[in-house]
Amino acid sequence: MRDKPIMETNPDTVPSPQAEQHGIKNKGTAYWAQRITIGVGGAFACLALIYSGPPLALALFLTCLATWGVHEFYRAVRRQGSEPTDILGIIACILFQASALYSSKPIFSHYLPALLAILMIAALFVELVKAGGHPIPNLGTTLLGAIYVGWLMSFFIHLRLMDHHTVIMKSSIPDYHVGPWLVILVCTVTWLGDTAALVTGYFVGRTKLAPKISPAKTWEGAIGGALFGTFVGTGLGLWLGFDLVPALTLSILMTVFGQVGDLCESAIKRNLGLKDFGTAFANHGGVLDRIDSLLFAAPVAFYFIQVFLAPR
Repeated sequence: MRDKPIMETNPDTVPSPQAEQHGIKNKGTAYWAQRITIGVGGAFACLALIYSGPPLALALFLTCLATWGVHEFYRAVRRQGSEPTDILGIIACILFQASALYSSKPIFSHYLPALLAILMIAALFVELVKAGGHPIPNLGTTLLGAIYVGWLMSFFIHLRLMDHHTVIMKSSIPDYHVGPWLVILVCTVTWLGDTAALVTGYFVGRTKLAPKISPAKTWEGAIGGALFGTFVGTGLGLWLGFDLVPALTLSILMTVFGQVGDLCESAIKRNLGLKDFGTAFANHGGVLDRIDSLLFAAPVAFYFIQVFLAPR
């Protein structure tokens, strides 16, 4: 059987830098009204779930986002001829969230190496059964989607499960609200930093940050977003009981890595000839377009807390 050729991205389907920049600068009132309504409404709904819901509710919500997001990713990479094994990636995303939720159980204490090994072997076996095609891009996209979306998403569950025994906080916040507030800290800093970057770049942006990747992003916007996100994060961190230096450092790391996550997703989309991964949130794009910054900020926050803010 003849191998299916790898498809090249059609340049005509990729928004040109000039067209993309022109589109950003000429959005009408209806566009911005819809964008703000969806953004604010979605943010409040998420924050309510994080603060009031049990860990299981958050895990189920994140599982839905992860499986939806990895579906968007697999659908997108097919534009270049890759054939990822969707079912394996979706199952992996579910197991990543479940393993994080029950990470305190002995059976899950070494879940990550086991999951990655099983995922690798299963994906290789599927390519063996196919007996043709392009196993390297197929295997690569299957693993990338599961790890990029599923594994990175699971760090929110790890944060949600933290309490006064796992993180040093000088506040009187009840034990059961420590984890929710850490998740809210990451989401608030990342979302407000992204919003500030968008607004600053829209009004005063002049110097392109990465014109070949995301022409609408500017250095002015990036700096404005980082400063505002850092200011908000430091204030919230101090209120939560962190010392000034850890609160400031964590906020800087979250804003910087959040913007790096946004740029990395933009690089993938440009390579695939896409403007957005989906239309689930109307003018906000798909699931991946909404969580790209969070996927980088959550692991950074978790490991920073583990290294510098955990009781000794």
